Amino acid sequence: MTKSIAGQQFGRLVALERVGMQNRKSLWKCKCDCGGIKVVRSDHLCSGKIVSCGCYFKEVMSKRMTTHGMTNSRVYRIWHDMINRCHYEKYPERHLYGGRGIKVCTRWRDSFQDFLADMGEPDGKQSIDRIDVNGDYEPGNCRWADASTQALNRRPPRHTASSRLITNNGATKSLSEWSRQCGLSRKTIEGRLRRKWNIEDALTLPPKPPKSPRYKRSQND
Repeated sequence: MTKSIAGQQFGRLVALERVGMQNRKSLWKCKCDCGGIKVVRSDHLCSGKIVSCGCYFKEVMSKRMTTHGMTNSRVYRIWHDMINRCHYEKYPERHLYGGRGIKVCTRWRDSFQDFLADMGEPDGKQSIDRIDVNGDYEPGNCRWADASTQALNRRPPRHTASSRLITNNGATKSLSEWSRQCGLSRKTIEGRLRRKWNIEDALTLPPKPPKSPRYKRSQND
């Protein structure tokens, strides 16, 4: 028998009544604090994947536009991408972050200034790294780290090489995604990394042109 969650609050949503099933999960009609109504799967409510009727995301986007003089800074882009890959459903690599249940804590999700106060700015080519790779983006589980440190802390890869995560200039993408973006084959990128190339060169330098065939003189020349 399906456990009732009627009357319970999840973020800004209060579960009102069960209205059906989807993928063997209960669908619940919920009322948002803003007055909006939204039908949400029970597992998405309990995991915190969905916390409002959509108003929360709109507020976050509005706050991102607040003038603080750092919109064009690298640390702001890192913060912006961090939230998108966990909470924006159309983000290309979301299945590697939000799709695995990884969230950005409310303090950081609501305020770039709070994120900056907790983390400071990265040095050089450092980017944000979760100490527990299965944990959330939150104080105590995040640090600034270079690519080599992050590589040692990467979660065990799946069976396909295309899902390997690579971080360059604050952006973390799968090997397949970098391959498409950079116009290089996965084989080329993997080979460069095995030969200890730095990540930026491995992703940006064009492949060497093929060697010209040697001219062979015929016996009649």
